[in-house]
Amino acid sequence: MQFTVRRAELADVPVLRALRLEALTTEPEAFGSTLEREIHRIEEDWRRWIAPNPTFLLEGNGHPRGMVAGVQEKEDVSTVDLMAMWVHPEARGTGAAAMLIAAVRQWAGAVGATQVRLKVVESNLRARRSYERCGLRATGRQFVREKDGALEIEMECDSVIAGGKLIVVCGLPGSGKTTHATQLEAELHALRLCPDEWMAARGIDLYDEAARARIETLQWKLAQRILALGRTVIVEWGTWGRSERDALRAGARALGASVELHYLSAPVDVLFERVQQRGMEDPPISRADLEQWIANFQEPTAEEAARFDRFVRL
Repeated sequence: MQFTVRRAELADVPVLRALRLEALTTEPEAFGSTLEREIHRIEEDWRRWIAPNPTFLLEGNGHPRGMVAGVQEKEDVSTVDLMAMWVHPEARGTGAAAMLIAAVRQWAGAVGATQVRLKVVESNLRARRSYERCGLRATGRQFVREKDGALEIEMECDSVIAGGKLIVVCGLPGSGKTTHATQLEAELHALRLCPDEWMAARGIDLYDEAARARIETLQWKLAQRILALGRTVIVEWGTWGRSERDALRAGARALGASVELHYLSAPVDVLFERVQQRGMEDPPISRADLEQWIANFQEPTAEEAARFDRFVRL
């Protein structure tokens, strides 16, 4: 299912009301308000959800599947409160939540705010992890919810400047990822992040998976800062697994960035010849290694490719 996010208009009052009531019916413990209170709202109440502050609607194949509201604080215009976040269970795990959060962060940046904040029930680990994946971090402040005494924690992140782009370069060793990524780097004046180069520069064994994971974590933190500034980042990690590519796409979308997937492939004979010629690895990559990696590699499907703003196969 393909998802889109748009700002609600006054004609969307019935849709907004239906989503809000569904959220409170299915997961009342997630919200500070109550179903009874929301049921008795009049139309003018719902209109205030739409202007001057916005509510964004998530739609999948034309059907409403989620919502989020943004409210700029009157006493501190540098802060926007993210509120009433809800995604239908069928749309969870797809990156849809990141799209809603990105919409609020972009709007916050557009109105001059520098921070986006929210409160989440401390015990709601699923929601907390989702927010963390989108770049929000706990501030250390806690609150006791009036409705039921539940403990809430505050999380925040920076607003963003729209226009960033993440290019994920995907493929096995010898497929030409570095050549392609380097060309893109020059053409787009982009930041290119390649863990192999960082490891080699520091004399780290390229087969040290723990060190690679630490470097990729550092690179992703840097990438997020650059994307939030509206610039282009090229991630040249190989990204053999679908879940890794999904996480990168969702993380970039949460920053308001577009995301491209560039997939490079070649026959095993070509891969083997190329890795032999470059001689980077010690011990060298064997043909058996490549054959095993090909078996483990999760090639992007047409369904996955459609989730990106642009898919390139080389």
